[in-house]
Amino acid sequence: MRYWTLTEWLMAGGAFIVGLGVYVYIWNRSKIIASVILLLAFAWVAYTTLDWTYWDVYFKVDWGSGGLTPPR
Repeated sequence: MRYWTLTEWLMAGGAFIVGLGVYVYIWNRSKIIASVILLLAFAWVAYTTLDWTYWDVYFKVDWGSGGLTPPR
């Protein structure tokens, strides 16, 4: 695993601050839209960081009677 360089930290920090500023601006304009954006952001983070996708869950979960197997 590689550690981030100072440039990468600065770029990520700047992007976070700009993103937070845009989010606060949207929040002040419409709390419903801001809430939807936040929900989508959490969903995106969960989807990209967790080690599963829709198909993994669909095909690998055992529902009790033999489970599901992917098509051959």
